[in-house]
Amino acid sequence: MEIIELARTIRTRDPARPTWIEAITCYAGLHAVLMHRAAHLLYRIGLRALARAVSHTGRFVTGIEIHPGARIGRRLFIDHGMGVVIGETAEVGDDVLIYHGVTLGGLSGTPGKRHPTVLPPRRRDAPVPAAPRAAQQPPDGMGLDIPTFLRRQSN
Repeated sequence: MEIIELARTIRTRDPARPTWIEAITCYAGLHAVLMHRAAHLLYRIGLRALARAVSHTGRFVTGIEIHPGARIGRRLFIDHGMGVVIGETAEVGDDVLIYHGVTLGGLSGTPGKRHPTVLPPRRRDAPVPAAPRAAQQPPDGMGLDIPTFLRRQSN
C-alpha cells in the first residue's frame, strides 16, 4: 500500500522520527502525493477538468501544487512542503526528497517538455534544497542538481 510506503519513507528520512500516526496524519507531502495519484489517474483517462479540480483541492489543503500531468515516482518525500510547485511536464524519480519552496516550473510557452526532470539521487539522503527555481531541463539530461544548474544558468 502506497500510504504505508510513504509513511515508512517519512519515518526513515525525517530526523524528527515521527510516529506512524504522525507520518500518516500530519505530513502534507504524503497527502499531496496521494491526492496527485488520484488526479494523475483522472488526467490519464482524459478527465482533465476533474483532475485539475482534485489537484486544486490538494493545493488548497496542503499548500503543495502538483499538476495532474506531472510524473511522480515512488517514495517522494516532500518535507515542509509549503510552496512546492511541480509543473505539468515535470518528472520526479523514485526516492527524491524535496524541501519547501521548490518550483519545478518552466518559462517556455511552447508545447512539449517544459519542466525539469529530477532523477533519483546517487545518495538517498541528497535532497532538492529549499527554494530553488528550475525553469529548464539541464543540458545533458542527467539528474537535476539544482544549485549547480542555477549557477550555470546565471553565468
